[in-house]
Amino acid sequence: MLKKAGWVKSNGGSDGRFTYIDLTAKGNKVLSNVFPHWSKAQDQVKKILGGELDSFRKNLKNINTNLI
Repeated sequence: MLKKAGWVKSNGGSDGRFTYIDLTAKGNKVLSNVFPHWSKAQDQVKKILGGELDSFRKNLKNINTNLI
């Protein structure tokens, strides 16, 4: 999806074991436009969760680890 939108490009490694993903100029522009909104959302989450933020992050990490 990101590649199709022109936001990233992929480059296979020299031996085929790796694929490198780079942001394109278009991707950098999108990231620059989105970042302030992401920061605002993060601030809202911190405000809502307050002292429970660390516990919330730990639980998310545990969920992610168990899904892999």
